[in-house]
Amino acid sequence: MGVVTGACKNADMVMGERIVNDIETEFGMTAYHANLVKKHSPNAILHWTTCPPFVENQRGVLIHRPKHVTRYQISSRWKPHLAVGYLCGAGTVGDKHLTFLTDVPSNRFLCHMCEAIAAKSGLPSADIICGRHVHVGKVVARQVCCVSGEHQ
Repeated sequence: MGVVTGACKNADMVMGERIVNDIETEFGMTAYHANLVKKHSPNAILHWTTCPPFVENQRGVLIHRPKHVTRYQISSRWKPHLAVGYLCGAGTVGDKHLTFLTDVPSNRFLCHMCEAIAAKSGLPSADIICGRHVHVGKVVARQVCCVSGEHQ
């Protein structure tokens, strides 16, 4: 599994031991990088143009596919921070718990909605990028209080 941390917008990524040039040719990706959209904001100081195709938030459950990655500086009083938006519409802010991946770990689930939106957008599937089947999943909220009828 390839792991990249930090500002890697121009890094030359290789996934595992294999190189598949067909993905770059067919989908316009730069060596397993996702092309990102620019999110407009007056506080943005850097918009990444590409990054590895998967993001792990170590505080989350699912691996996601990035839509935009932006470095923000709210004011000189605060340190810059990273904001990552995912294809599914979720996102995260911070620097400490994010890892950009070139492959989905075999023991983790890729966000079902991110993968569905990627397919509808004509992006390569995670199976194609990783060269194997990638498990997809979703998080579902479940009520755990008042299930027996109390407090109604």
